[in-house]
Amino acid sequence: MAIRINLLNREIAPVLKKREWFRKYSKKWRLDNLEKVREQGRAAAVRWRASNAEQHRQEVKSSDYDWAKRYPDRAKLKGRRRHLRDKYGMSIQDYDRMLQAQGGLCKICQEPPRIRSFLVVDHCHKSGKVRALLCQPCNIALGYFQDNIPRVLAAAAYLQEHSEATPDEAVPQAEAPGATELP
Repeated sequence: MAIRINLLNREIAPVLKKREWFRKYSKKWRLDNLEKVREQGRAAAVRWRASNAEQHRQEVKSSDYDWAKRYPDRAKLKGRRRHLRDKYGMSIQDYDRMLQAQGGLCKICQEPPRIRSFLVVDHCHKSGKVRALLCQPCNIALGYFQDNIPRVLAAAAYLQEHSEATPDEAVPQAEAPGATELP
């Protein structure tokens, strides 16, 4: 910054030297105290987000939406990963291992998924424990039966009793995956 008027140059030069010294000193201090600087920055960010919560929420929502629009495949994978982690405590690799162990088929009907292109995770609603991968119809049916085994067995007996198949075509209960003898 060259100033042509000598009078101004004499008054500003010491200020500029002081600023330059301060910049160098500040940079050195920041490098020497990097963790402290980061902690102060994090604390300032937390304070700002607390006092500007709605603005922050809108900015995050907008940037997430823009990113998802630009990278739909990655956004879908990110959402799937988050859903599996948050709801079932499992990773995509865990899901893939279960899928491979089941041969890509529903654990109940032994068929590939029909409605969705993937199998859904079945879990116990009481304990939260993951049981197996099911197709959408089988998972919904279990949901309607509310994991009530006597109710499921009664429904199986009802279907067996009212089946229009000839006795030769009827599937014995022992052959159905996971089925047990009716009392």
